[in-house]
Amino acid sequence: MKNDMPRNQPELSLDGLEDLRIAHAAHPENMDTAAKLAQIYADKGWLNEAIELYKTVIGRDGANYPLLLEYGNICFRKQELDESLRIFRKLTVLKPGRVEGWNNLGIVQHALAEDGAALESFEKVLELEPDNAGALLNLGNCRSAQGKHGAAIELFVKAVEIRPDFADAWFNLGNAYCATDEYGKAIEAFEKAVRYQREFPSALKNMGFAHEQLGNVDKALDNYLQALKLSKGDAGLYVNIANAYLSRGDYEEAKTYYLQSVKLSPKEIAGWMGLRHLALLKGDIDSYAKSTMAVLSRIGPDAVAESLMILRELNHFSEVDELLCKADAASAEGDELDAERLLAYQRTDSYPGKIIALVQQLKDIPSPSDHILSCLARHAFDINDHASALGYLEKIRGQGFQTVKLLWRVCIALKEWEKAQRLIRQYLDAHHDCPDAWYFLAKIKASNREPDAAREFLVKALEMGFSEVELLDGDPDMKKAFEGLKARKENS
Repeated sequence: MKNDMPRNQPELSLDGLEDLRIAHAAHPENMDTAAKLAQIYADKGWLNEAIELYKTVIGRDGANYPLLLEYGNICFRKQELDESLRIFRKLTVLKPGRVEGWNNLGIVQHALAEDGAALESFEKVLELEPDNAGALLNLGNCRSAQGKHGAAIELFVKAVEIRPDFADAWFNLGNAYCATDEYGKAIEAFEKAVRYQREFPSALKNMGFAHEQLGNVDKALDNYLQALKLSKGDAGLYVNIANAYLSRGDYEEAKTYYLQSVKLSPKEIAGWMGLRHLALLKGDIDSYAKSTMAVLSRIGPDAVAESLMILRELNHFSEVDELLCKADAASAEGDELDAERLLAYQRTDSYPGKIIALVQQLKDIPSPSDHILSCLARHAFDINDHASALGYLEKIRGQGFQTVKLLWRVCIALKEWEKAQRLIRQYLDAHHDCPDAWYFLAKIKASNREPDAAREFLVKALEMGFSEVELLDGDPDMKKAFEGLKARKENS
């Protein structure tokens, strides 16, 4: 909030400040001296002292508009919003034809999320001064807060037409364009903001975001790095830079900036989440698990459940158990988390009573998520209830690879050979190099006593990188096909 009183006083030395204090103590009734001293306290950031002194002065002259305006501004700076609201309302009664009271009243109302009242206050300013660019800006902010970005854009445009050098209006115009996905226009607005206010890190940062949305990663990174020179304490900016490096495949630089964000603001989640994602891309499961545990209390039970699913599907079961233990200690609750608990308890053959209760609880959910359905399907498959497993799998809407793979295994277990082959062939049409698909085709052929075809498909699976040897060891037909394959190689 801007203070409308002119300030032409030079910065006082400590001796000068002490002289003013002595003068005020000698003549406390002197309003001019008291007001000067209060203003100096405010300029130095000594807001408590300034407020107490203003209260004393205003107590003697409760209708002094400039003093009340200064006092209300300082209360706002100190976030004493109720008091600043009271003062600015008083100003609009004292002098309803002056815009300062109405404008500052609207700012406080907006800060209190009283946007309907704030709109009325700013509209009053515009009744008094139709070309008041500050009121247009503030009115636009209210419209943006309401989600009416088109109306906000019109107001911001009008503000910059009145004051072409109004950097804040250009900045807010850019943000409104971002909200409507008009990133090209947003970049133009942010460029104007930086032109008129050269040290404007927020504008550079948001310009980088707009470039990133358009796929201009190098330009985005350049903007972010320029912003960082001006705002080294912005933890979120380090995350933006790291994300840009990550999208370029520069993992080491990305890690450096994620770590800087975490060091700067360890309680903020974004840096940790970046490290999680980076660790997963690099296959660094230990770091993924550690970064997940670092933000466990802040990511919500569904995100914890997703992390457990990822670790489970990668067969990192010790990390699953550790993360689930921490989730239990934090009393994390949720249906998707319970679905992961079900599989963890089943794998470790623990808590049989809880397993039965969890299955019933999850089955009773009216509209279970795909994640829950996949966990129920896996549970049913593991206890050889293949018909139930198939029922759950066929209800899943968005099937990831692990779900697709489980569906193949269920169809094979039910000896629905044609269905299994059709599903696998459909998958291979789009993923010809999938080793698991070729393996399960080989299994179907081996189960149907077609050894030559089984060996042919097994060769393809191995060439594509199939490595789940335990599946071969646990399947007599496939083990026989594999041994026959080795024998052929040795003979040749």
